[in-house]
Amino acid sequence: MNVPAGRQVSIIQGDRPMLVEFWDFCRPNSIRTLPYVKAWHERYASDGLRIVGVHSPGFEASRDEAAVRAAVSRLGIEYPVLVDSELDVWRETIDVNLTGIFLTCKHGLRALLAQGGGAVVCTCSPTGLFGCAPAYDAYSASKAGVYGLVRVLAADYAPAIRVNGVVPGYTDTPMTSWVTPDEHEALLRTIPMRRAGRADEVAAVMSFLASDEASYTTGAVWAADGGMTAI
Repeated sequence: MNVPAGRQVSIIQGDRPMLVEFWDFCRPNSIRTLPYVKAWHERYASDGLRIVGVHSPGFEASRDEAAVRAAVSRLGIEYPVLVDSELDVWRETIDVNLTGIFLTCKHGLRALLAQGGGAVVCTCSPTGLFGCAPAYDAYSASKAGVYGLVRVLAADYAPAIRVNGVVPGYTDTPMTSWVTPDEHEALLRTIPMRRAGRADEVAAVMSFLASDEASYTTGAVWAADGGMTAI
């Protein structure tokens, strides 16, 4: 809405980290989260984080393009806002996060069956289990789909193949390197272990689930999050 059409492709295809917010100016939650998204844009744009708003109309009034354009102007949104009238961004998110894992499992399971069985471990997300990511509609829905996929594949392919998932919590990786010290401390207060996880700690849970030591475990989603989802 506030970006020339010729720039839209470069906005989506850039190699910078990107936060995509699905919103609708008629939706109260979108208005409540807007100040936070605008603050992230102001604070982290210089560090390379790109904010893109995707207007996904859920109400008749918000399907009017002129009304959306006026809302973007009225609300003072400076980061790019695109209209997802054909659900392209929604579909792309589902394709990457859910369909991608489905296709990997599809072909991986065939290989495992050919060799007599084995184990599959999928990476899940707390956003797919709890409503902990307001405005992340497509992302949360795609991750919830992974959770469901783990359960049904476990039922379909037992006893030859075990299928489990792991939910990493707040983990010290490049993906979280842009979190400020204040935000870091605030996040730690939500974690009973009072620290961020390490990648090797998450990998250890995955290794266990893939090993013969977990030979009676299938259809489970294990949290490796320091207790964050326990409270």
